[in-house]
Amino acid sequence: MILNIMMMAWVWNLFADLSELKLNWDKRAEVSLEKAAALAGLERAMGYGGFIHNFKNHVIRRSDEYERRTRASLKETLIALDNLKHLLATVEERQRVEAIKWVIDDYRHKFELSLLTEKKHLSPTELDHEVYVDDTTALAALSAIRKDLLPKFREQIVLNKMQVDNAWQQVLVGVILMAVVLFASMICLPWFIAGVSSTERN
Repeated sequence: MILNIMMMAWVWNLFADLSELKLNWDKRAEVSLEKAAALAGLERAMGYGGFIHNFKNHVIRRSDEYERRTRASLKETLIALDNLKHLLATVEERQRVEAIKWVIDDYRHKFELSLLTEKKHLSPTELDHEVYVDDTTALAALSAIRKDLLPKFREQIVLNKMQVDNAWQQVLVGVILMAVVLFASMICLPWFIAGVSSTERN
């Protein structure tokens, strides 16, 4: 009876551990995927077909259409940057986001500068020179965030593997214990039956 209770308690604890393991893994995987998606969204909003691309075309063509596209993609970029910022927890990560924002703000300032009346007589080359933005820090920050995501995801996989291995070790111990209990029962059962029969005869 006591052994049965102990085995039931062990099975219950094992299932609880496995459930917690799955829940923790799901949460970690979800956060990692959200960060990766947010980073991809920011790079898409900023890059080819996005804010900086539209801004460059605006400088060359200076049409109402590219002005509209630049404003719209700037808004998308700021939203994407804010989404990423909310998912990054460490001081270093947030500093990288601020570095990106500083460059975007510089681009926004130069975009507004390009719309001034006194700039309309400038050639595309001259205007491009006046609104030049050094985006080296933003590129470095994006690269650093991107490089951080993969190692952290790998760390989570390693941790999850260790927890799974531990769970399987518990399963192995449980199977061995069950085998021992079953073997002991098989050995003791004939003695028990013989004892009962002897008692009944007496």
